[in-house]
Amino acid sequence: MKLSGMLEIVREIPAINGLQALVARQGQHRVQVLEAAKPCLIAALHESAKGPVIVLCANPEAARELHEQLVHWCPEGALLYRFPERDALPHERLAADPAVVIERMKTLSALSGWGGGMAGRAVDIMSRGPLVLTSVVTLMTRMLSPERLRALAREMKVGMVAEPDWLIAQWEAAGYDREDTVEVPGTMGRRGGIVDIFPITSSFPVRIEFVGDKVESLRLFDPASQRSLEAVQSVIVTPAAELLFPQGEGREAFDRFLKGLDLSGCDARTREEMGKEIAQLVEGQRFEGADFYLAPSNDGMMLDFLPSNSLLILNEPEEVISAGEELEVEVEQLWEQQLQRGSLPRDFPKPYWPRLEWQKRLEKVHRRLSLRRWLSRDGDEISLPFEPSPRYGGHLPVFLEGVKKSLKGKGRLVVVTQQAERLSELLADCDVIAPVTENLQPRGIHGSLSLVHGSLAEGWMVDKAVTLLTDTELFGITKKPLLVKRRPVRRGGFVSVPSPDSYVVHIDHGVARFAGVTRRSFG
Repeated sequence: MKLSGMLEIVREIPAINGLQALVARQGQHRVQVLEAAKPCLIAALHESAKGPVIVLCANPEAARELHEQLVHWCPEGALLYRFPERDALPHERLAADPAVVIERMKTLSALSGWGGGMAGRAVDIMSRGPLVLTSVVTLMTRMLSPERLRALAREMKVGMVAEPDWLIAQWEAAGYDREDTVEVPGTMGRRGGIVDIFPITSSFPVRIEFVGDKVESLRLFDPASQRSLEAVQSVIVTPAAELLFPQGEGREAFDRFLKGLDLSGCDARTREEMGKEIAQLVEGQRFEGADFYLAPSNDGMMLDFLPSNSLLILNEPEEVISAGEELEVEVEQLWEQQLQRGSLPRDFPKPYWPRLEWQKRLEKVHRRLSLRRWLSRDGDEISLPFEPSPRYGGHLPVFLEGVKKSLKGKGRLVVVTQQAERLSELLADCDVIAPVTENLQPRGIHGSLSLVHGSLAEGWMVDKAVTLLTDTELFGITKKPLLVKRRPVRRGGFVSVPSPDSYVVHIDHGVARFAGVTRRSFG
């Protein structure tokens, strides 16, 4: 479902048009807006923005829900990212989820000027940029600096000269894993003069064919069938891991720090484990749980990646600040518990920036916009004319009468419902023709009534120009669809593991008996 066609109408409303012009200038601005209208407003501001837009929420759940709504409002091709938080608690020895790491690095790459696409592409973030949803947890987290990320990014072009072994070593340093078959982002492989790599910013892996040290061709290929799709002239490969070892003098300082950690206050098990891990890190080796050492290797902050023309939107700023302060208290308590148990050196750096540091950095962002659902006591916000939509509570005859009245006016009525086919039939019985659609593309709203099959949390109306109704207003409840994000899966090697008649767990059907593999012809 896409509702981007409504943005063109919403932007023509004087109050919103004026807000777009206002946020284009530097400064801090405050806006009071209905909670249900925030996704539409943010999408409209991003579409007219001249650089990246970052939306900062109080907690990961709020960022996730807002992202799910914005998926419907942003037009096709928009660079929309959800910057996820790390899975592990501070100083917790857990292996990072590879999918989360890839999403985090994709977002940082987009903020650095490399967006998504067939083979990844350079994006002029000074004229257009990504829309990023995240929480104060990510803002507080230490991460690599933009300089280190850009230093390890490589652009491959047809005709360039590069030694394959040198490239493999560079990509290993950038966090890419060597695999026999390249099927998921963040992996690479080599067979003679052919090097395969799946850049994290690309929709498909790339096959690089060398003649000597010269790049003869670059071809995208299907990771499932390994068949070539199309030739490309260039591809950008950005780092795939957060633990990037420093180079030069920085590497020497990193190694000295690790070797100089005071383990005397740790218990015997911690001293043994950290001693082995430090030796591996000094040798440049990654291992399961190595992200535990991100704090001493990373000194950057998410705000470091924002260019000067970025727009930072604080969703409920008081809640953001409060959540950050509470998180800092929790981190300090966890820190003390780890020290008392002897599972952490006392001189180990903390993985979060202190409150005074990240709040000071927030104040330095040139363009900031605060969104509040309620007016503050001093009432210094700009109040946008969004109002709650009328509610029908399942009384469809009343709704049908309301539609007839709306059609007589000059406003637009958009109904987003999972019962679109049924409503279309009821409207037809009232001599109102409303075909069902799933996408309202720009300039795609025909007539004053649009019936969209889909689901939104709540509707709104604005300035008597547009009314948006959802199942919440029509029936009093909205069934939230279950969004399951597909993760890339390594398929290689699976069929060689089980033997005939052995039991396996099928991803769709549960426990099954493996019968064997056969070859079939098609066409």
